[in-house]
Amino acid sequence: FEQQLNNMMNQEGAMERIKATPLPLAYVTHLRTWLLLFLLSLPYVWQPSLGYATIPVAFLTAFAMLGLEGAAQEMEAPFSKDRTNHLNMDAYCLTLMSNIQQQVQENADRSMGISRTSLQRTKPVADVETASLRLIQEEENSDP
Repeated sequence: FEQQLNNMMNQEGAMERIKATPLPLAYVTHLRTWLLLFLLSLPYVWQPSLGYATIPVAFLTAFAMLGLEGAAQEMEAPFSKDRTNHLNMDAYCLTLMSNIQQQVQENADRSMGISRTSLQRTKPVADVETASLRLIQEEENSDP
């Protein structure tokens, strides 16, 4: 039981570390500069062998590479609320807290000899679940 709680707390701590660790600006600038130089050099490299086919090939290559850059930029801050595709950390933490409270309650009931059929959720768990559901509904209503 304690191992499960420790694992859940470690996972939540890992997400907090991800949330608090942005990529260094010099790294991002370096990658974007080289991506731009690469994309601008493609027509000059491919033109002798492809001729006019260079235009759609360079366009498709740029589209793919810039799409990867956009996806990487979104994944850089997965829990930021001002991003379109963010992960709802608040709802996750409330659900995690509800699960921990439920496991603690079940473990306490088991150790006291209460049968599984008579287990009832305590009020704090229900309150946490209500708050979690409210947060999820607010997120769904606020998305464009």
